[in-house]
Amino acid sequence: MKKLILLLLLFISISISKAQNGTIAGHIKSTANEPLIGAAVTLLNPTDSALIKGSIADIDGNFKIADITPGNYVLKISFLGYLPYIQAITATADSINLGAIVMQSNAKQLGSVNVQGVATPVIVKGDTTQYNAGSFKTNPDATSEDLSNQNAGHYCC
Repeated sequence: MKKLILLLLLFISISISKAQNGTIAGHIKSTANEPLIGAAVTLLNPTDSALIKGSIADIDGNFKIADITPGNYVLKISFLGYLPYIQAITATADSINLGAIVMQSNAKQLGSVNVQGVATPVIVKGDTTQYNAGSFKTNPDATSEDLSNQNAGHYCC
């Protein structure tokens, strides 16, 4: 009989301790009011930044971290291309709804890039030699023979 009473008291104490833990929920969106699907939400210890619990935003940008022991924490939300969102939180046995959290973009406009190529002046394919006439300085009325004679000494076997 005593064992049954002790077992019953144990189950009651476990259920009471579970009922004292709270939840943190919210909605993550961009400045364009679009949900940030898959944003990483982490609850960290404020003294050493150790991970306590974590979650990921769903398709609507909603997240929920359940079964949080009351205490002080740091909430960190991160998403690729956005600045991290960091907030100190005091968790209680009640649920905390942070509402809409707007993430700020971290995009940077890159400068333009100019790609310049240099044509190969001579290509040898088997027994054929191809010259790129634009790579050599010749007279305006020059023939292909003039081009090959001018460069014969430069690219000879």
